[in-house]
Amino acid sequence: MPDPGRDSGVGDRDAVAGLPGRAVLPGRRGHREHPVDGVEGRADGGGVVEVGVDHLDPGPGQGGRWTELYVLFDGPVFDLWRDHRVLDPNRPVRHLEPIDRWRSALDGVLHTKARPGPGPALVDVCEWQAVLAGALEAADHEPPRSADQRWLTQAVAVLDADERRETDLAGVAVELGMSYDGFRKRFRRLAGTSPERHRSTRAIERACQLMAEHGLTDRQIAARLGYCDEFHFSHRFRAATGRSPRQFRATLPPLR
Repeated sequence: MPDPGRDSGVGDRDAVAGLPGRAVLPGRRGHREHPVDGVEGRADGGGVVEVGVDHLDPGPGQGGRWTELYVLFDGPVFDLWRDHRVLDPNRPVRHLEPIDRWRSALDGVLHTKARPGPGPALVDVCEWQAVLAGALEAADHEPPRSADQRWLTQAVAVLDADERRETDLAGVAVELGMSYDGFRKRFRRLAGTSPERHRSTRAIERACQLMAEHGLTDRQIAARLGYCDEFHFSHRFRAATGRSPRQFRATLPPLR
């Protein structure tokens, strides 16, 4: 039977360390290394990892962050899957996107109320197998992406997750496992812009969204996005868009 863990390490790793079975970890953000039965594997955001429970706690690495939902499962049917290489210990890491779709599918199966009797329990197990099989098939048919594409996707995700820009770019480089100079040069080569410019552009885009969808004031936006104060935000907004925040708001339809 599958047993769901929770986000961001909330699941009790000590409580499951002695259990048999395997785990699937569909990560949403970050990267981590997975040594599985002697096979080294790296899961970027959107990875599906099939590992033994004894390997459940490799961690995201020094200075790294990771968000996950982990699912423990065991039983003769999954031994059969592994015997026939549906679950392949030589291929423990598979990429899967869009991760939100599969996260929702897992939630739908795992977060339902337990129902008494063998019939409902059998239905639950079959539904879990269907979701797991669909996820593995989707991962097998995903078009291959280059290492540069995977790296850029990961780098953008790390930058965009830090909405207040509290981690400096040297810290982002450490999180990605490289020097600041190497990070900056690779990002510019692949994205066509610098990490600094990417961050600034995304902050202005987010500010426009907060004004259009939520009606936030300059002071609220400055606090939300990590500007020193509303005057600093207004100056940066005008420099980027050619209009003040007030002028931008004048172009917006009334909030409902």
